Amino acid sequence: MKTADIRREKRIARAALSLAEQEDKSRQIIEQIKRKSQFQEAKCIFLYRAVAGEVSLEGLIEFAEAEGKKLCYPLCRAGGQMEALYPVKNRWQKGSYGILEPVLEDSEIMDPQEIDLILMPLVAFDRNCNRVGMGAGYYDRYLLRCPQAYRLGVAFEVQYFEELEPAPWDQALDLIITEDRELIGPAR
Repeated sequence: MKTADIRREKRIARAALSLAEQEDKSRQIIEQIKRKSQFQEAKCIFLYRAVAGEVSLEGLIEFAEAEGKKLCYPLCRAGGQMEALYPVKNRWQKGSYGILEPVLEDSEIMDPQEIDLILMPLVAFDRNCNRVGMGAGYYDRYLLRCPQAYRLGVAFEVQYFEELEPAPWDQALDLIITEDRELIGPAR
């Protein structure tokens, strides 16, 4: 099956979940993340605000802020580049692809080397921790800038695909968490 077809199929499967199911499954995923040593030890976490039925991390955001963790969020730039922004003044706007982003002028651009943990959304994933995103490659390019960061993908179980064929530029993840299981990626 072509990647575009997998992407379409899994977006439909994700959208078929009711809002109540999405909320319940997101809570289950958040509870698993909280128990991971990579989360507990992280000082700086790069994560996202959910759109289009992605796993919502809102409960984790509140918890992590209370724990004193520095949270940064993606800013999609021209040319497929992404930056991690720490929202100093907590001002937000809709940016590329309708994604809620910190206002650049009121944020600090984080050095990728400071990031300990990256939590990223997926469209599809397989048992080897390969991922299919939205197709623009923003995360794949950004992951190359912070090889020390632990890469944790979050998705609903309905997004599982038996075996993906990653492109040479696709970056595998260290761990994927769904509401039902954890998949550990190959050693980097």
